[in-house]
Amino acid sequence: MRETTCSIVAVFIVFGALGPASAQGPSVVKLLKQADQLARETSRLRGLRRRRPISMGVVTRKQILQRVRERLNQDYTDQEIANDSLVLKRLGLLPLALDYRQAVLDLLTDQIGGFYDPRRQELNIAAWLPLAMQRPALVHEICHALQDQHFRLKRFVVPLKENSDRQLAQAALVEGDCSGVMIEHLLLPTGRELGMLGPVIERFARGLVGGQGSSVFRKASPFLREVLTFPYLYGLKFIQHLRAKHRWSMVDKVFARPPTTTEQIMHPQKYHAAEQPILVRVGATPKGFALIKRDTLGEFQLMLLLKLKLGADSAHQAVAGWGGDRLAAYLPEGVKDGTLPMILMLSVWDSEQDAQQFETAQRKLFVGRVGRLQPSVAPSDTLVDAEGRYWRVVRRKNAVLSIIGAPSGSLADLEPAVWKTWRIGAHSAERSTR
Repeated sequence: MRETTCSIVAVFIVFGALGPASAQGPSVVKLLKQADQLARETSRLRGLRRRRPISMGVVTRKQILQRVRERLNQDYTDQEIANDSLVLKRLGLLPLALDYRQAVLDLLTDQIGGFYDPRRQELNIAAWLPLAMQRPALVHEICHALQDQHFRLKRFVVPLKENSDRQLAQAALVEGDCSGVMIEHLLLPTGRELGMLGPVIERFARGLVGGQGSSVFRKASPFLREVLTFPYLYGLKFIQHLRAKHRWSMVDKVFARPPTTTEQIMHPQKYHAAEQPILVRVGATPKGFALIKRDTLGEFQLMLLLKLKLGADSAHQAVAGWGGDRLAAYLPEGVKDGTLPMILMLSVWDSEQDAQQFETAQRKLFVGRVGRLQPSVAPSDTLVDAEGRYWRVVRRKNAVLSIIGAPSGSLADLEPAVWKTWRIGAHSAERSTR
């Protein structure tokens, strides 16, 4: 699959149309006939001509599950998946008992209503959706095929194993584009366009997640649900922002310079201003530990981290001044499988006030999770969890260091080592999708 903490989900939501289950779908002949007609309509609407015939096939849920598993095995080792799971659980984003791999497989196969595979250049049509529901799903998938012919989508499925924020931003561009085309196709009889919908787009966007009523979706962890839907909800609003003043050709230009952060997706003005993240480089690995994961969470995932305990409004406010971040997860050398790692995360903010807001929110989060101070531990604001591990938040000007789950006796050395060996650089000028 792909890259980071939200890695397993994002590679597969890219190029997929979400849809609910159905007991019986239409015939293959009817599906392919309708797909051919919709390919012509979608090409005209989106302004992307078909440069070659679109390869199409009808697949069952069983076949989709098989292909998802194949992609997962191709792109990720079992150890990488296990490490992702441990990091998410240490952050409190997944239940401790959850089988991460199986939960993602269940959620994806329950939600994906067909998908376009840029590696095979094949459009896979869901065999189980009724014909009436196939039209919007097919428009969405055909849009991905046209994107591929013009923008080379294969580059968007290359795993970014150390930058899940960037992967989510890319997914939002790809999915937001095709979700917007799908809605404009539905609006054709009214003569309206995506940019004319205004705030009502939120209702349309949530309607795209057709499986919200399914038991699998309802039972999934909030983090996985939010990551799954981000490209459709926020990506659609990003595209609506563009369509409010521009033709679809403006979206074409964005593919030449894709968004690099979820911050740019959530705040399109920052994309237009070419506001790039501040680079944070991980320093020396603490003695006696092994590095198992590096990642950049970005504004959206940091918001989720706080939202689960502090509520949406407080979380959005606390991360609004995000500038950059880097996470590193470590396990003691020779530790047994299943032990939750120690996490060090250094985040940088646009101003000292923004950093102070995040520092305060992060400390509230830690108190909510850990719940008690340990006066005998220096510094005095250090929290100690039930396992005797240390949790601490400390700020220097516009940088905030979070120490999560540090083993007893390591705290005195960890904090100075981060400030000494980690590096905060200038804004990244990186433009590629890698």
